[in-house]
Amino acid sequence: VIPGYVDTQMIIKENPSKWLVVSPTRMCDKILSGLEKRSYFIYPNVVWYFICKVMELIPENIFKRIRL
Repeated sequence: VIPGYVDTQMIIKENPSKWLVVSPTRMCDKILSGLEKRSYFIYPNVVWYFICKVMELIPENIFKRIRL
């Protein structure tokens, strides 16, 4: 499960973009449907899917040097 930012009290100070935030109810629904489908990865929305896919394309030695 790659939840990203879930709209809780914990992320208030970080102030992430609306595109990256998902409601707890929606994330729970995604997790349950992913478990029913036996999905290996569960993403909260399309934005997080593409973020993770781009990160997979970066070679490991370069990725280690990037400060996120």
